[in-house]
Amino acid sequence: MNKPTPLAAALTSAASAFVVTTAVNTFLRSAPSLKLRNHQGKAVSLSEGAAVATSLTTSALARQNWAGGVALGITSAVGMADDLDQGRHDGEAPAKGLKGHLRALSRGKISTGMVKMVGIGAAALIYNAGKRGERERNLVDLAVDTVLVAGSANLANLFDLRPGRALKTSAVPVVFAAALSSQARPAALATTVTALAAAPSDLRGETMLGDAGANPLGLQCGMMLTCIHSRALRTALAAATTGLILASEKVSFTEVIAANPLLNAIDQAGRKQT
Repeated sequence: MNKPTPLAAALTSAASAFVVTTAVNTFLRSAPSLKLRNHQGKAVSLSEGAAVATSLTTSALARQNWAGGVALGITSAVGMADDLDQGRHDGEAPAKGLKGHLRALSRGKISTGMVKMVGIGAAALIYNAGKRGERERNLVDLAVDTVLVAGSANLANLFDLRPGRALKTSAVPVVFAAALSSQARPAALATTVTALAAAPSDLRGETMLGDAGANPLGLQCGMMLTCIHSRALRTALAAATTGLILASEKVSFTEVIAANPLLNAIDQAGRKQT
């Protein structure tokens, strides 16, 4: 049997991503256990998050990216746990942001958000350690790439505050990575197709990514960015990602977007108005 060409393999992976995302999102949408409240207090389904996580993980495994599949699986699991817990183990009030989780820890409460952060960090380290020999990178590269991947997973979740926003913002690292590295292009295609398949119900406000979907989506973006050869550029990206995460403790991304006409127009595009 002839081995499929890289193009054929990429197209097959993309088609599978579309089918998996659509099927899982549709099948799980009515599950009562996946109903959560969005920013308006409306009950929406977390089926989209499960669908995106499943699609990204299976497409990574289909490309024989074993380290990526494991990392995405871990991230999906800890994200889903945090979503379903809804802050019940955070103490007196649900912990919000890095400071909130650290404050809960200082009171002897291990929040699911803290478990998620540790899990994502471990997933990022597992992925980059698994790829280290393949890319001939040293410990400095390992540290930079781990920060970049873990930070990207966290940052995507910070954008998941309005319908469609996290899916739209993911296009920036996807296009950037694909433009600079041919190695990232198969994953970029699968990620784009997954986002397009998930977008309609997200923009209608019927489903949501939640941590279960936004964190794996961001992790995938970070993994693609580590394909960039230049360490200086990857270091700059890791620093910028960390800076945005820290800035989110003081600045509302929603307010910044609303105040900029161009960003607001992009943010509102396709979204069902209520």
